[in-house]
Amino acid sequence: MAATPNSQFKNICVLSGFTYGKHKEFVEAAIDLGRSIAARKLHLVYGGDNRGLSKMVSEAAFIIGSQVLGIIPRVLKPLGSSSDSSTGEELVVSGDLATLEALMTLASWAHLHIHQKPIGVIAVDGGGDNGWVCVMVVDVGGADGWVCVMEPYVMVAARLMVVGGGGCRWLGMRDGGCRWLAASSTSASGLRVFVLSDLHTDYSENMTWVKCLSTTRHKKDVLLVAGDVAEKYDDFVLTMSLLKDCFQRVLFVPGNHDLWCRGEENDFPDSLEKLNKLLDACRGLGVEINPVVIDGLGIIPLFSWYHEACRDFHACKWPGDLSSRDASLSLYFDAMNENNQEVINEIQRTCDQIITFSHFVPRQDLCPEKRMLFYPNLPKIIGSDFLELRIRSIHGAMGSTSACHVFGHTHFSWDAVLDGIRYVQAPLAYPRERKRRMNGGENQLPYCVYSDGKFADKLSHCYWSDYYATNPRSPDITELAPWVARFYNRTWKSEF
Repeated sequence: MAATPNSQFKNICVLSGFTYGKHKEFVEAAIDLGRSIAARKLHLVYGGDNRGLSKMVSEAAFIIGSQVLGIIPRVLKPLGSSSDSSTGEELVVSGDLATLEALMTLASWAHLHIHQKPIGVIAVDGGGDNGWVCVMVVDVGGADGWVCVMEPYVMVAARLMVVGGGGCRWLGMRDGGCRWLAASSTSASGLRVFVLSDLHTDYSENMTWVKCLSTTRHKKDVLLVAGDVAEKYDDFVLTMSLLKDCFQRVLFVPGNHDLWCRGEENDFPDSLEKLNKLLDACRGLGVEINPVVIDGLGIIPLFSWYHEACRDFHACKWPGDLSSRDASLSLYFDAMNENNQEVINEIQRTCDQIITFSHFVPRQDLCPEKRMLFYPNLPKIIGSDFLELRIRSIHGAMGSTSACHVFGHTHFSWDAVLDGIRYVQAPLAYPRERKRRMNGGENQLPYCVYSDGKFADKLSHCYWSDYYATNPRSPDITELAPWVARFYNRTWKSEF
């Protein structure tokens, strides 16, 4: 099968040992692998046996909706491997010493130019009976012809298969040569903080994505959820429960969709009542909503709202003098942070590194310019000046290299430093937006913003923040961007 540098694999071939081995981690990893295959809408080809890890992978994928095909080729059965066939563009092999024999066979074939496909290997838990999990990526990637181990393949593999205490190493092979690549970040022993926003699990595709998160990989990690989890209360509770099962600690701030009362008017007379119910549910699940210090890192959730809310005018309901047409709501939510001021002051005194996070956007230059957007009113309904003042009161007017703020709401992947503070958005977004990679793609989610005592490298695939890193904002230019102009021209022609 000829592979091209930009091909996107659609099938995964998995062959495994016939027993479960001695370690439960491999059973959990096999189930996680099956779930992830289905969540990514990939098709599974496996060894056809109804025993061991092969059974775990196939059943997990089939239950969630993957197409599953079991094949036992006679010529390959002694090897426990897969040929260079057209079954898929990524091969996953797990098992015992036969797996290593198969690996060496494929490496030899590469050396003899029978195929031109790089091979990547993950070694898990140091070997032994069923002690290897090998991932062979057969898409040609990288400028030098080696496997591209960063994205998306290592995200598929390392997220699922790094189990046990042995950590993860990548071995790249091509034409008989080999080299060891850096260990995956999943082997870090210190505190790791992941961020995610705009889950919108009212969409079944998004709920499936959450359900397919590994229940083993993040057991010692922290997750910051920057709002817009779900519109319906029951979906919110289910989503937060699933996230809490995956992560050791989960912190949350609400977004506008979380407080919509549409369709739940009988349960929630207004959005503040729903907010209180959501926060009560969080407390019951062990989800945190107040500032904390974890291993010397200060984490501060910030309540916020935007100044103007056109779309939420009917979806949210507000009591008394609160209105979505002025600054009263943004002032009300900002004042909620005063309840934690003593804790925030203590964090400022004792923590060298601080992460704040909110749902709404603290400043206009964290959003593309109006002329670039299909929805030109978006900049009017994204955030609050009070939020930026609150952030600066914590991180300092000039910020620092140890200051980071995480936000959500606009569904644009973003990572930029402005006036000394690093601003990050890592949204799951709507399914249709992910197809356009407006959010940067789901393979980089949840994004690890902090690991082992330092902030992580820049988030990948941030089109707009990367654009503005090299192109100044031009408010004086009012001409529509070409893609926006084409969109409105088509709309205008269809109406007349």
